[in-house]
Amino acid sequence: MVIIFCFDCGAKRELKVPKPSKDGKARCKRCIQKRSSKNYYSTEIGKQKLKLKKQRHEKTPSARLRQKRYRESKHGKEVRKLLNLKFRKSEKGKELARKRMKKRYWSNPDYYRLKGLSCFYKCEIGLLKEVKERDKICQFCGTDENLTFDHMHPVSRGGGTSLFNLQVLCLSCNSFKNDKLFTSGKYPAMVVGI
Repeated sequence: MVIIFCFDCGAKRELKVPKPSKDGKARCKRCIQKRSSKNYYSTEIGKQKLKLKKQRHEKTPSARLRQKRYRESKHGKEVRKLLNLKFRKSEKGKELARKRMKKRYWSNPDYYRLKGLSCFYKCEIGLLKEVKERDKICQFCGTDENLTFDHMHPVSRGGGTSLFNLQVLCLSCNSFKNDKLFTSGKYPAMVVGI
């Protein structure tokens, strides 16, 4: 048996094998449990430790350099990515994303409308811009309201999304045309049964 005095509380303890802590100081079982518990930092010693920890991590030049190195390291990037994902899934993150998207959309609404359509048609935004500049009105009735893009040769019948296969139609003409084929020309006649 070995008699030790606890470093924290000063109590006299008898131990078979003395086990010093990481800092090399002997402590009794009760004090070790206190240190590991959640309430440790509410004690006087815990408060001092916290104060020292904060002082170490102040924004000194060496601390800034250390933080920068950590951020640029592989592990730091992975941790940052995980934290960002967690934040995006939270309610606050979703709300901020909505506000940001709204602000971005209203800064250039035409671009973001075309971007959404380009995802739908699986083509580039530039292609839709060219078609829009080429056909400024509906190719069937000649109106300039509720304009949509249409495939002359329908996709369901093997048509592709290209500059020569896209045209601008109003919503009613587009729904009337549906997946029918038309002959070429400004206001083409319908070809039935193909």
